[in-house]
Amino acid sequence: MTQFRSAIISVFNNIAAPNSSEYVLKSRFFFCCLAILTLFLLLSCGGSSQPPRPSGLANRVIASTPLVNGGQIYVIDATQDTVSFNNPAILSVTGASNMALTPDKTKTAVFGSTTNSIFVIDSQTEATSGTVGLSSAIGGGPQSMVAMPIPCVPGTNGCSSDELLIVAEPGASVAGTSLLGAVQFIDITSGTLVTTVAISQARRLVLSHDGTKLLVFGDDYGVNLVDTSARTATPITSPSFDHPVNAVFSSDDKTAYILSCGPECGGTTANVAALTISSGVVGTPTPVSAATVGIIDGANNLYVAGTGASGGLLDILNASSLTVSKSAIPIGDGYHNNMVLTTKGQLFIGARNCPDGKCMSILNTTSQTAYINPCVAGTATCPSGDVTGMLPLDNRALIYVAQGGILHIYDLTHDPPSENLTLGVPFLVLQGNIIDVKQID
Repeated sequence: MTQFRSAIISVFNNIAAPNSSEYVLKSRFFFCCLAILTLFLLLSCGGSSQPPRPSGLANRVIASTPLVNGGQIYVIDATQDTVSFNNPAILSVTGASNMALTPDKTKTAVFGSTTNSIFVIDSQTEATSGTVGLSSAIGGGPQSMVAMPIPCVPGTNGCSSDELLIVAEPGASVAGTSLLGAVQFIDITSGTLVTTVAISQARRLVLSHDGTKLLVFGDDYGVNLVDTSARTATPITSPSFDHPVNAVFSSDDKTAYILSCGPECGGTTANVAALTISSGVVGTPTPVSAATVGIIDGANNLYVAGTGASGGLLDILNASSLTVSKSAIPIGDGYHNNMVLTTKGQLFIGARNCPDGKCMSILNTTSQTAYINPCVAGTATCPSGDVTGMLPLDNRALIYVAQGGILHIYDLTHDPPSENLTLGVPFLVLQGNIIDVKQID
């Protein structure tokens, strides 16, 4: 840089005398050139404050598998539905299985089943930024974890953009109690355990939209309401419950609809009951065909699915009145634990432990027609096995479905949605048993 400045000064000293018109023109030209050069140097020297992404992709989906090289994460070009050429596997994560994405998409927590640990992936560097060991693997390790931002007041001491991960561990031991089961709060920026709340056989977590309340369901069918700020748990009991296993929060987070699975879990009657969050009061239950998973759409329709005596069934309720508008729509069987609604109005329902392998169902919410495990038209390709992950893409009319360890791609512009054949195959060819998928852009 010093030699470059010396050259410019030399040229300046050879310019004509100040009283010549030629000097004025040349000096203006000189300073224009100098400004352009300065801008170029600042841009080239300063560069971007963000490090380059190894994959070189702008629209990414990551997929986990525990079987390749002991466990790893794939990075997928979500524009072309291909694995990144520059970086086919982002990194090794031992026993990589289910994942949780932070609200700002800057980090992804990956459960490593082999070591019973949480691995944290930085979305920008596409590298592991930390690992946190969990308390216990008894009970199969966490099947439910959610990420939320830590509340922070700018300017206060210790204020940061840290992210909080909440993990349910059904077999964790907690000091000072004989109970097995806990909910752990983990700071995934610093990679440290913040606190542990003892909750018997904690298995499923349902977080409110604003992140202030957390419902915890145990393998013993207990229900606890956790204040995520105070990190205290309040047991919720009611004669309305009949083996409660899941919940759906209303859009304003004032109400949580508790789903009781009834006969599917050894009880009497499957039902839905409204829990008022502020008072803890549980209303009169509404009987339904089956209930292990649910979702609310923008029109305040509550969709509830599960397996009854005759197989998989779906009910549609008005969330305000809890009246059933459509009952017992046949769907695939198994234990239903995953449900997503696409922008095209299709409701995808995933299950596991299906006797016939037909674990995915699709409901056209307009016609209320259900399709069970649709095969690829004109081919012998039919998905089969447990549905472990479902991801509607934010910017394309596609959904990625991890079923039977294969990542299937469905085109949402068709009814029923059909597997995308753009690349000649209806699925993305990846080695290993694909468990989960998240969109990080």
